[in-house]
Amino acid sequence: MTTKKSPAVIPTVTLPAHRPKCGRRVKKPAQAKVTSKKLKKQKLAPAPPQAMIGAPPVGSTPPPMESRVAKKITAAPSTPSTPSTPSTEPQAEQSPTRTDVAPPVPPPAETRAASTTPAPAPAPVPLDGRMVQGATCTWIGRMDQSIDHPEDGLPVCPHCWGHLLTAQDEETIQLGFEMFELGAYQSVNPPPKPHPGYVGLTKWMREQKKCWTTIELAAGEYYKTAGKLVNPGR
Repeated sequence: MTTKKSPAVIPTVTLPAHRPKCGRRVKKPAQAKVTSKKLKKQKLAPAPPQAMIGAPPVGSTPPPMESRVAKKITAAPSTPSTPSTPSTEPQAEQSPTRTDVAPPVPPPAETRAASTTPAPAPAPVPLDGRMVQGATCTWIGRMDQSIDHPEDGLPVCPHCWGHLLTAQDEETIQLGFEMFELGAYQSVNPPPKPHPGYVGLTKWMREQKKCWTTIELAAGEYYKTAGKLVNPGR
C-alpha cells in the first residue's frame, strides 16, 4: 500500500523592523506643534511680493514725477527778477533755411578766373621831360609839349612851327634868368649890367599860349598887359 506524501510546508519567518546595529531604537522627529495663534498669524501675514526679472528692488522705487518737481520748485530760492537791458548791437536777421531750393551751381573755372583776375592797367606813356627852346622864337618848354612837323615829322614849336634847340634843365634855365636880372653874367662888349624885372617877364612869357620872334617884342606886350617896363637888351 502506497502512502501519499504531503507536500513540505515552508515556514514563513517574520523579520523584525530595521534596527540599528547598536540595538537602540531610532526616535521619530518630533513634529512642531502648531497652535491656533500661529495659524492666525500665518493667515493674516501677507505673502512677500515676488521680484520680477529686470524690476527695481523693493523699497527703492523713486517717488512720482509730480512730487519730485514740486519739491524742486519749492526748494529753489526766490530771487528778485532784474529787468534785462536791451542790447544796442544790431542783430543779424536770420533767414529761414529752405531745403527745397537747389544750391547754386558754380561757374566754370575759366569764367571764374576771368572774373576774379583784374584787367591789367594800361601802361602809362613815358613823358619826355627834356627842355627845348625855339631856334627862331621865344618859346621854352618840354619836348613832350612840342608837336611834330607835318612834313618832316621833327619836333617844332606848338605855336609857330619853328625848329627847336636842346636847352638846359629847368633849374639851370631859372638860374640863368636870375643871373641876367642881377647882371652876374659874362659879357665883354657891352659889359654886364642888371635887368630889373627880367625873371617876372620870362615867367609871364611861359604862361602865355603864344610866342614872339624876339624877347623885345615880348617885353613890349608885357608892358602893355602888366604895366611893367623891362629892358631885356644887353
